[in-house]
Amino acid sequence: MYSSESECRWHLIPISFSLSLSLSLSILADLVITLKDVRVSVPVAIKRGDNANLICHYDMEGAELYSVKWYKGKREFFRYTPKEIPALKSFVVAGLSVERPQSNGSHLTLMAVEPTATGKYSCEVSADLPSFDTMIVSSEMEVVDVPVTKPLITGIKQFYRIGDVVLGNCTSYNSKPAANLTWLLDDKKFSCIAKIHDVYEQRVDRWIEDERPKLMAASASPVGLNPVNYVHSIYDQSSAASSYHHHDGSDFDNQNSDAYMTQIQGNLMVEEI
Repeated sequence: MYSSESECRWHLIPISFSLSLSLSLSILADLVITLKDVRVSVPVAIKRGDNANLICHYDMEGAELYSVKWYKGKREFFRYTPKEIPALKSFVVAGLSVERPQSNGSHLTLMAVEPTATGKYSCEVSADLPSFDTMIVSSEMEVVDVPVTKPLITGIKQFYRIGDVVLGNCTSYNSKPAANLTWLLDDKKFSCIAKIHDVYEQRVDRWIEDERPKLMAASASPVGLNPVNYVHSIYDQSSAASSYHHHDGSDFDNQNSDAYMTQIQGNLMVEEI
């Protein structure tokens, strides 16, 4: 009898282990995250008055969608819940106007954006029962005031003699943020390019005649046929808020808090070839 009972115990232990292992695997399977690849496509910059298209990408991995919520900062302004009626809901947030016919569970359109729409936008995606998995991702958007006029080149004359110094100034007025300015030199043509993110780019050219200048030095850094940038980054608002010093010794103070001016000045040396 003792021997028989001993065998029985040895057989029961594997059975108990098998049941425990099966139960553990079942619990782990229920804990697997069903949401994957949640990300947002938000314009880095957009011009004032344009419509902004925001996209929330997600992979439900076979689970049912419970809701998609959009936030500006910490305030919810749009919600999509496919099992509710109505499925689309929008909430009042200052400076935001949702175009409902163009919005759904993945796409969202903001109409005629103003500078107050600048900020962080977040998309929160939630799966339905049993997991209720939730993921949230964010991205920044900036509403840009672009200049109404092209950049202005001053100080470059039409004719120069060998050995003359070419002193040129390029100015881009009234933008937010400040435009990024770049000088280009190509044979007898001087070019200034003003750019703000990928929403604004304007170029102006000036030609000189008779003598071909050979660039020796610049006030900020060496200049060749490649673009050279003389100004602060467009993200550096300190350049927009401070006073600018002209080459004639005078100061320019920005009197309009909503208007930003960038100014660059390069001293170009000409030598005899």
